[in-house]
Amino acid sequence: MLFDKRHMALLTAFILAGQTIAAENWPMSRGDRANTGVADADLADRYNLAWSFETGGPVKSSAVIQDGRVYVGSDDGKLYCLDLDSGEPVWTHQTAGPIEAAPLIVGDTIYVGSDDMKLYALNAEDGAPRWIAEADGRIAGAANHTPLDGTPAGVVLVGSYDNHVHCFDAATGQPRWKYETDSYVNAAPAIAGQLAIVGGCDGYVYTLRLDNGELIGRVNTEGEIVGNVVAADGYAYVGHHRNAFYRIDLREQETDWTFTDRDFPFVSSAALHEGKAVVGSGARRLYCLDAATGEPAWAFRARGAINSSPVIAGERVVVGSNDGRLYIVDLESGQMIWSYDIGGNLTASPAVIDGMIVIASEDGRVYALRAAEGA
Repeated sequence: MLFDKRHMALLTAFILAGQTIAAENWPMSRGDRANTGVADADLADRYNLAWSFETGGPVKSSAVIQDGRVYVGSDDGKLYCLDLDSGEPVWTHQTAGPIEAAPLIVGDTIYVGSDDMKLYALNAEDGAPRWIAEADGRIAGAANHTPLDGTPAGVVLVGSYDNHVHCFDAATGQPRWKYETDSYVNAAPAIAGQLAIVGGCDGYVYTLRLDNGELIGRVNTEGEIVGNVVAADGYAYVGHHRNAFYRIDLREQETDWTFTDRDFPFVSSAALHEGKAVVGSGARRLYCLDAATGEPAWAFRARGAINSSPVIAGERVVVGSNDGRLYIVDLESGQMIWSYDIGGNLTASPAVIDGMIVIASEDGRVYALRAAEGA
């Protein structure tokens, strides 16, 4: 489906929506609004464990980092604020359900969804609630934020298991609009220009107007989408549960190319940088694909499913695996540079800043690794 003239201006304004994030901060789980998974940091040759912190349940939430603090949710229903240097708790906020969603930090406010069907806006300093908005289903994916004309603080977007994409005023939590899909929305929306792009468990990739939630187009991938869409330069990149990874042309609203390999799901969200799309698979592989053609450049093999979403930092990639190991891989060759045995399933995405990696595990702990001296 081609865009009509009134939508063409929105597409013309389609830009890589990510912002340069300072190397000492990682305030959103995929690095920027477009979910590109790129860190403005360098990965060292090796790391040592700096600290670990035990929560009261498995941790599937990805950590974020801002101003010397780590923020992460747990299946025990708490959002934890930890000191980055020591791992000591600064504060916790209790919700009424597991927190699988990664937090989002905008200024001095943290936005995080819970299985209790609520989206929380909390003061980053002490965890005090600023507002709480309600959906009609669990919120398992991270929220996203963008400025919007006429809304001084911008808007926050989030998907829910009530089959909707919700848009809230970031300052007040008041609903702006919601868009109904045909199934659960597990993933975080990507934001690019004036567009929101999100995949649903109904198999569709939706392109919506940010100002009013109007549907611009949708593309059927014919498989349940649980990972985040990556949006860049007029294309969307996403995989699904039925063993396929796609590039979708958002101008034409159609599939541009499809990559398939073994009969395992793509739960991982891709990282996209300089013409390379890197994505994990249930086939125990981390794939690097040519972003323009979908042709594989290399496949790194782990010993367990790679449902964690990779992060590209410089010329290297870091990702977790269900084999319990954290891997650093060379972006050009796919050769392993280093690995660390944490032990529990690593389904969360790593948070990467200069000198440190923070990743949570389903063993209930949050791990901080510091670059080894001379590495």
